[in-house]
Amino acid sequence: MPLHFTALEWVLERLNLLPLPLLDTPLAPGIGRVLATACELDLFEVLEERSLTLDELASRLACHPQSLRPLLQLLIVAGYLRVRRG
Repeated sequence: MPLHFTALEWVLERLNLLPLPLLDTPLAPGIGRVLATACELDLFEVLEERSLTLDELASRLACHPQSLRPLLQLLIVAGYLRVRRG
């Protein structure tokens, strides 16, 4: 999961003095479910071919865009996807 560190936290992280796995532990079950859902939809395979807009992706996955948006947002926050040019 991408984190935004202060300068001190960045130094401590580089020295391997921060317990980063502990930060992910409470989120692991939810992220696991999100990843399982993304895999069931073949989301990563579809996006591997090329970047798509939300509407294009929803069409390819046979999903409603408003239902797909929260899944994508969680994958972005967890560091599995990136947004390019909106």
